[in-house]
Amino acid sequence: MEENKKKVPYAIRSKTREKIVATPIEDIKCLSDYSIELLKEHGIYTLNDIIERTKKELEQIIHPATVSWDLLPYIEKCRLLMKEDREEYSKLGIKEYAATYPVTELGFDERFTRVLRNWGYKTLGRILKEDYDMLKYHFNEERLLEIKEKVHALGFNLRNEKKTISEVEKEYGELGIPTIKQELGIDTKLVYILYNGGVYTLADIIRMGSEVYSLYGMGKVRAKQLETALKVKGIVIPNNDDELPGDINEKEYEMLKLSDYHEEVEERMKRTKRLISKYTLLAKENKKLLEKDKQVSKEIDEKIRDLQGLKKGARKGGKGNKGN
Repeated sequence: MEENKKKVPYAIRSKTREKIVATPIEDIKCLSDYSIELLKEHGIYTLNDIIERTKKELEQIIHPATVSWDLLPYIEKCRLLMKEDREEYSKLGIKEYAATYPVTELGFDERFTRVLRNWGYKTLGRILKEDYDMLKYHFNEERLLEIKEKVHALGFNLRNEKKTISEVEKEYGELGIPTIKQELGIDTKLVYILYNGGVYTLADIIRMGSEVYSLYGMGKVRAKQLETALKVKGIVIPNNDDELPGDINEKEYEMLKLSDYHEEVEERMKRTKRLISKYTLLAKENKKLLEKDKQVSKEIDEKIRDLQGLKKGARKGGKGNKGN
């Protein structure tokens, strides 16, 4: 993935980063004195020592709630990454300064910026590491083009990036080559399926042969539509898996269309279930953290009461000795 440091404004440069990571943990306001003492016991004295550990390692030293709710947001504000995050982005060829660049500074309008953040795309890195198909699932073509323009302007490409319908038509239009949509006059959904499979022209279909009917999302009805549209143009590419008779009646055709639609709905439901499952898991983890937080707070209160009791006992003992 190509990068262009000059094009990313306000990026953290090496000298600025050196100053930030050298921050003593005593100056990190979100950390309590108790947390600071625990970190020091494990050889952690600066912010750099913190980000060189994994989140799991830190949660074994200080309270997990402190790590998730206080420390990680602080690190994010400093435009730094934890060790495991740096390694993940490094594999994708994304440097830290780009991975932590806020989406609020990419130049999107306020409404779309809010939408991006709500979907979890708070930084440039989060957008860059997302698969293009998942972005396409969340955003329409207009917004996808906007994202691509902003990302390309900074010298990056989206992960597994593909062309949109308008981009394909513009590119081939400039070359004077008619696209499948223009040649066959097929519906937009079928055009999307073909374009996603890298099929843009009649020449691509002929080159691909009967495999074109096996493209993801095609279905029996759309395969039949494509085959019919090709025959109108005098191109015969037999569909080996075609179970549709050539002269099916309207009722049977509608039933098959409903069957294909049912498959699409099932796929969407599966995606929704995955998202719900992820949300449920996060909610359970959050509940556990809250319970741990209450338990730790209770233990701390008990220790404070014990210390106060010891101090009172020491004072009384001191007075008794003076009396003697």
